Amino acid sequence: MIDPAALRRTPGKNIAADLSASRAYTIALASGESGAGKRSICINLGIALTLRGRKVCVFETGGSDGSGMNHLLRPEASVDELLATAPGGVQVLAAGSGMGEFIHLRAEQQQRLLEIMRLLEQRFDYLLLDTQAGINDTLVQFLLAAPYTILTITPEPSSLTNAFSLLKILKRYYFNHPLYVVVNRVSNLPEAHDTFKWLKQCAVRFLQLEIRYLGYALSDEEIEQPLHEEQSLLLQQPRTMFSQCLSAIANRLQQLLEQRPPGDSFSDFFEGLCLPPAADVCRNQPSLSASGSSGNENATPPGSDSVTATPQASPVPRPSDERDALLAATYYAHLLGTKEAMNG
Repeated sequence: MIDPAALRRTPGKNIAADLSASRAYTIALASGESGAGKRSICINLGIALTLRGRKVCVFETGGSDGSGMNHLLRPEASVDELLATAPGGVQVLAAGSGMGEFIHLRAEQQQRLLEIMRLLEQRFDYLLLDTQAGINDTLVQFLLAAPYTILTITPEPSSLTNAFSLLKILKRYYFNHPLYVVVNRVSNLPEAHDTFKWLKQCAVRFLQLEIRYLGYALSDEEIEQPLHEEQSLLLQQPRTMFSQCLSAIANRLQQLLEQRPPGDSFSDFFEGLCLPPAADVCRNQPSLSASGSSGNENATPPGSDSVTATPQASPVPRPSDERDALLAATYYAHLLGTKEAMNG
């Protein structure tokens, strides 16, 4: 059983800071659809890492309006003012969906956001990017930017289908960062392994994309309902199976990451997207019509006879730099219409 008091006594040696004084381990948490429990995984993983002596910030990139972004862009606002303390000592910064519009911001606004990102990377050991659920342009942007990704799936067929759909999009845009999978809401360990094995086999066979197993979270009848997914089960109900699973996931994540430098920083990616104030920013949506692409192309889920893993079937020119890759990727999710095609 988990003993939160014992976890708080864990020595707080900052391994990340020893390896790189100015880099946090930045991890984007994603799911192919809403309802996979990604938000709960993010919050409780952040608390589990905090209880182990790590400094954690949850960077919320979802949301339905731009109020968070407007607050971030205020020149007089300090980082301390922007951060809110969540249960367990996790710090939260709400950016809202406006972060997906980075390439359309004015030069001074882009620099303001870069300053905030760099300060967060210097202050924290882990940045957990809580992306908006489902397949959307903001999600693709952040998965391209973050050095690490955690994909939350469930055994439900729709979850697996949409997760594969997301992997197809990432493959088309030369995603090459470590991608770890958490299998949520399973009844037992064999079900978790079978679910991950199915997705892994499809990713390797059809996309030649490697994904890695991080852990699983059990469906737990001991959890007292109702509890909102943003609440911390790890603190409020530490002896449930779900809480023990999240503790194990946090341990494995530390073992995988903290033996190496954090790698490329989150801010470096966005710095590469900045243009000089006098430069002309292309704000037009890229057209895929020249390649004969359609919204329904290659949308058949794996497992049927008609599945083919052909990223080349609707050729997209290889981006010449990160800026072009982002412009293509942010609109690609809309133009491809993957979710609609697969559910149609």
